[in-house]
Amino acid sequence: MGERVEHDDTVLILDSGVGGLSIAESITGRIEASVAYVADTLGFPYGVKNEEELWDRLESIVKHCSLAFQMRLCVIACNTATVIGLAKLRKRFPEITFVGTVPPIKKIENYAVRSRFGLLATEVTLIHSYTKRLHRAFSKNVGMITIPARVLIEKIEQYAPEWDHSAILSEIESLALSIRDIDIEVLVHGCTHFHHVIPLFERYLPHVEHIDSVEGVTQRVEFLWTQELKCSPGNSRCDVYTTDTSESQRWSRIAESSGFRWMGTI
Repeated sequence: MGERVEHDDTVLILDSGVGGLSIAESITGRIEASVAYVADTLGFPYGVKNEEELWDRLESIVKHCSLAFQMRLCVIACNTATVIGLAKLRKRFPEITFVGTVPPIKKIENYAVRSRFGLLATEVTLIHSYTKRLHRAFSKNVGMITIPARVLIEKIEQYAPEWDHSAILSEIESLALSIRDIDIEVLVHGCTHFHHVIPLFERYLPHVEHIDSVEGVTQRVEFLWTQELKCSPGNSRCDVYTTDTSESQRWSRIAESSGFRWMGTI
């Protein structure tokens, strides 16, 4: 591994690709901290892996990063990784504070939903017992329509940072047509990749409320970092890493588009 690449207290943000960058942008705007964003591009996509395979991947990446960074807090910026691995990560690495990202179903209670809402996510997230428990706990009197969107996730990853690429627009338009047919009032975006394209969903579904998890995760990190962990202020920057060496030029553009530094592989 070599020496640590950071010496400040660090917030690690982990996702399989570009999805969690929206959360990284929000966090760096709210707290003074050294942030490392790790895109596990070798492991993408997480949404097609079985639980054992994904857990092995998460454990390996977090262990690797715990040696590379002085990591005080780790954000799992992926809904699928959270529902499968968050509880296990907390047991495996008790010295690290973990924050997960789950479909923001809890927010449904803030809306006057009369009949049902839609949940857009990976197949794994949609069928997982964690997601079903969230529905029962916070919106059991409202129907939940599950909408798998694996193809859109792959296109967002493929064409980032061109969020309005024609291939992405085409897939969103197709999803929007099917969503109009099921007549929902609120659409819960249950994958961080969708955060980059919510304005496009709003264009095609202007009469639907759109909910994402960015603010909820940011508030939790801000509280933990400043109130519980009481970490010393960092350099208020975000360095971006991937886990493979392909597409370095594109990832440099992706990092720059978020105002971050591209650092290469880890």
